[in-house]
Amino acid sequence: MGLNVRFTVGVIVIIVVGFSASAYFFSMNPFMDSINMMMIDKSQYIEKMDECLNKQTIGSITLNSFTAKWVADFKEKIMKAETTEELENTMNEFYTIVSHCKP
Repeated sequence: MGLNVRFTVGVIVIIVVGFSASAYFFSMNPFMDSINMMMIDKSQYIEKMDECLNKQTIGSITLNSFTAKWVADFKEKIMKAETTEELENTMNEFYTIVSHCKP
């Protein structure tokens, strides 16, 4: 009977310690921020930029090479953004430069 009790207590201790450790780990803000950033759909921002570039394109010829360069630069900024605020600021900056694409 003593072995059964020790085994049961051991399992309960492992469960409590494991749950406490995981609760602490998942409550850390930097970790959760990185999870949130992985969940942000950056493709919607890139699609908006592609639509803008398509307005400036006939076939494979870009009418405004500056726009094409800016779109490439801003796509890179979007991919490097770590917060939704950064994404929105980047899009606002993009629309300031390429005003004919404003939604």
